[in-house]
Parts: sequence; C-alpha cells; structure tokens
Amino acid sequence: LGNLVAHPRFVCKEQPSTLMWARIGVSAARAGRITWPASRRTLSTDIKAAVDDALTLTARDLGWAKGAHCVICTGQYFTGTPDPETAGPVDPETDYERYVVCALDGDLREEYVVHQLADTILPSGPSFDAIEDYLFLSGARSISVGECDSLGSGPWKHGFFSETSYHVFSDATVISQVILDAGRPAFALSGAGDVDDGGKRVVPFEAIRDVGIAMSDDWSARSLFFTTHDEELITIVTDAFDGDILGSAEGDDGVLAAAVTTTEWMVKAGGGFVLELRRAGLTPQFLLPKLLTEENPVVAQRNRMWRQHRAKNPQD
Repeated sequence: LGNLVAHPRFVCKEQPSTLMWARIGVSAARAGRITWPASRRTLSTDIKAAVDDALTLTARDLGWAKGAHCVICTGQYFTGTPDPETAGPVDPETDYERYVVCALDGDLREEYVVHQLADTILPSGPSFDAIEDYLFLSGARSISVGECDSLGSGPWKHGFFSETSYHVFSDATVISQVILDAGRPAFALSGAGDVDDGGKRVVPFEAIRDVGIAMSDDWSARSLFFTTHDEELITIVTDAFDGDILGSAEGDDGVLAAAVTTTEWMVKAGGGFVLELRRAGLTPQFLLPKLLTEENPVVAQRNRMWRQHRAKNPQD
C-alpha cells in the first residue's frame, strides 16, 4: 500500500504492498470466471457428493442461490478437519478448508438480505471448484471469493469481498458496498453496521480521504472507518471480541498475538477498501494503531513469512 502516514491518533509505518494483500480476495481470477464449460471439470465424486450434501437444501430446495450474487468465503486461521462421524474417514494427508457460502439478494435501496448457504469443511482446492459449479447450476447470477471473520472453528459475524464490487456484509444483511452514483463511484452504507449513528447514506469516492482501524484501550472493541476531506469520521462496521484478550493470553507475546489474530479480518477488509479507492485513482492512507504495524513483533514476523512466501510463490 505504499507509505502509511502518522495521524494524531494512529502511528503507521510503511506496509509492503504485496504482503497482507496476498490473502485479500484469495483468487481474483476465480471471481472473474463467470461462465465455464462443465465438461472440463475433473472433480472427484466424493467432493461432488460432499458439496451436494452441504448445499442442496439452501441453494436448490429453498432456491436462495437462484438469481443471487453468491460469495465463497474462507475464515481466519483454520486448521481443523471434518467430523468423522458425519463426514466419514478423514485423510491425514489432505489439507482442509472451512468454506462459508452466502447468497446476497436485494440491494441497498430497499433490503439486501444475506442467506447462509453452507458452513462446511471440505478438502481445500478442488472443493472450491465444486462449490462454484454447484452454485452456477443452481442459478447463481455471479460468484465472488471473500473472507469472513471466523477464527478457527468459531462463529462468523462479518465478511467482505472485493471482486465485482467491494462489499462488507454481516450474517444477515449487506452493510456497505461500492456503487455508481450518477455514473461516479461512491460508497453506500445501509446503516446496519452495528454503528450507533448508522443510517443510509452515499459518500462519493472523491470525498473520502483515508481509511483506518480504531481499537479500544483493552483491544477488545475495534471499528473500521473512513474519514472525509470535511473532517468527518464515518464508521463502516464495529466489532467486539467475545472474551478478555488481555486476560486470556499468556505472556506479552501471547497478548500481542491475540490482538493481531482477532483483528486479522478487519485489517484485510480495510485493505480491500483502500485498494478499491486506489483503483479509482485516489490516494488514501491506511491508518493503523501501532499494535497492528511492524512495531508489534508478531506483525513483523508474519510479514517476513509472507515476504518469503511471495518470493518463492510469485504466482500466488
């Protein structure tokens, strides 16, 4: 993202432009693949059967995918496996991923409903293709790749995606999205982002100055916001960690790590919005608390690992 500048309430350091964005919009190429020849798919019958079991009731029987924009999300820090009692034998050599699949139906002018189609654990990689195929066969209008804020096997409350157009959503409704307003890009907010002063509004891109994240003194509450050139601070979404971060983590390193992992999704969501603004030719800064910059050794170590991964896997 280039240089991050100091702000009266935030101290930010330079963030390498390719590091944390390596996992934002996990595969833009996938999201752009709106049509596909099914004959080219070579998916195992086991994966097809597992996807069928996960999606038939919601996508097919209830028809929630038909005509909707669907999102295939992954969460944060998932390392689990399926339940053998319901999924059958687990292959110890297989990498598994948790997929949260949602259908977005409506628009911000009236009601923009989010239906959860599935929250399931499947083999990573080919399962994505099988889910994508199933959604298109169920009548999905389009599909994007996104990320939700679940930690490991924990519940999810919010998600975002950047492909097609940037959206932030909850498990019930769309909170905000990028739109065209009189032919010009703008950011529309539904007023459903757990914000006290929330209300429907549309903010032109050219009015937006910076994007940032704020955290409470005990690190448990955080918010994603943007500022305008008129010095207004507008909150997109707020979140509270259910638990005592400072009291539950062991040692200083544990506390620092816990604060970073519980804000992982929000950093990615904010970065996705910054990228959207920069694609439009704007130059917003991404304002982060010191805790979320490389002054935190946990962040510095994570970024070093991402640099090494990018050096070895430039295609990712």
